[in-house]
Amino acid sequence: MTTPTSTYRMKLVYLSNMFNHHQKPLADNLYKLLGDGNYYFVETQEMREEQKKLGYVQYNEPYILKLDIKTKNIIIKMISEFDVVICGEAPLSLVKERYKRNLLTFRDDECRYKGIIKYLKWPIYTLDSLMYNKGYLLSASAFGPVDYVLSGMKQNKIFRWGYFPEVCQFNIDDIFNKKKKNGIQQKVEVSIVWVGRLIGWKHPESTIYLARVLRSIGISHQIRIVGTGPKQKSIESLISKYHLEKNIVLEGAKSSDRVREYMLKSDIAIITSDRQEGWGAVVNETMNSACAVVACENIGAVPYLIKNNINGLTFKDCDWKTMTEQVLWLIEHPDKRMEMGINAYKTMVNIWNAEIASKNLLLLIEFLRNGKLLDLKEGPCSLAPIIFRKSKLGFRSI
Repeated sequence: MTTPTSTYRMKLVYLSNMFNHHQKPLADNLYKLLGDGNYYFVETQEMREEQKKLGYVQYNEPYILKLDIKTKNIIIKMISEFDVVICGEAPLSLVKERYKRNLLTFRDDECRYKGIIKYLKWPIYTLDSLMYNKGYLLSASAFGPVDYVLSGMKQNKIFRWGYFPEVCQFNIDDIFNKKKKNGIQQKVEVSIVWVGRLIGWKHPESTIYLARVLRSIGISHQIRIVGTGPKQKSIESLISKYHLEKNIVLEGAKSSDRVREYMLKSDIAIITSDRQEGWGAVVNETMNSACAVVACENIGAVPYLIKNNINGLTFKDCDWKTMTEQVLWLIEHPDKRMEMGINAYKTMVNIWNAEIASKNLLLLIEFLRNGKLLDLKEGPCSLAPIIFRKSKLGFRSI
């Protein structure tokens, strides 16, 4: 990477547990815009073995610092003296003094109360929030603002944010030719992709329900499951039990480039995680691959990225019947399926990507430093709306 020169007059440090490929495009853009020595990404933890097995790369970019005995004093000095600090999944203790001194500080967070354990720790999280409320929130989930407003943060301090994996620009005709060619090669009417770890709350079993229905009504199809995890054996057993070997292919763990190839060859992507999916970068990636996306509405990225019936379709938690009906509708309406895929692609290229997010962030910071509020209507760093999740029973919940 070439050493950039700054086009903005500020120093910014981002704190997180670890660096991965989903964060690299944004980090590269911030480094390019701010210049060498003005932007750093601090890793506070070592990468887990599970992530290494999934193909996560340990990067050595010039802006990455690892928090250890040798670097601790340097990093503490940066946190104290830099113009802006963004605190992601990192200890609050690192930024407490900044909050006490009312220095410009952002919290980058998905949801405060995503799981039952966090609900049980509500008093502790509320005490933390008293500190976070002194700064601003970059909400990497459409449902994060509710948690913070209920903890006392003013809504005008909360901005849309998220994860910004690589967004590729393609010739749109080439994408659909590739999808069509893949269908001909596989001798199927429609190609469907499911990507993620095979764990409970991502619900890979949804593919079994879908495949059984499609087969029962005579629709030739192939569902590719890309990923591994503890539920793999149970999925293999269900495939065998219902004789779905021709309809569902378990591809295993693949590199990010190979995963993207599966997406580019697929007509439809189903994203079936429940409310425990804080963001869900697979939503970004499948939309960028011009798939017609059918996704659970309680995934953190979905309300920000998907406009229902325009660039994708949404369903409630674990409502496989509705999900299947939506997939059927897309199969029966190929023109609409293509239209949604094109609109999804445009959403990523024109609005939700790392280049736009980095520029919007630095513009927001400049406005805030001048006591003003940036007036963006959509996309990263626009004011975040208050959105409640919908439970399976129809009640609205945090």
